[in-house]
Amino acid sequence: MVASPFHVLARREGRWWVVEIPALDIATQTRNLKDARAVAAEAIGLYLDVDESKVTVDLSIQLPRDVSSTWQKARDLEEESRKTSAEAARLSRAAVRTLRASGMSQRDTAEALGLSYQRIAQLEKQTAST
Repeated sequence: MVASPFHVLARREGRWWVVEIPALDIATQTRNLKDARAVAAEAIGLYLDVDESKVTVDLSIQLPRDVSSTWQKARDLEEESRKTSAEAARLSRAAVRTLRASGMSQRDTAEALGLSYQRIAQLEKQTAST
């Protein structure tokens, strides 16, 4: 029986990916990151003298610190953008709902807000379904 999953760390060194298996204090390498799990499973299988198909690998990828930081900032900004966009959509629907409830026609609402009357109809439909 093989203890799994094995935590494996892949990091770039030159043109190669170094694949470390800390639990066994061994490492191997591969040219392509997509092969890292298979290469790690093979190394673990050979080291423990077990069938590599019985080995489960939990792969972590270590990026350069500046890249990792930049990537996380991008993810955070995307999440913030999604939240801001959802709030903008909610407020747009509320504005249309208020104008239409006051008796303003779709076409006048569209003209007042700088939108097409078709967009006003879409926003009203979204308001009704939310």
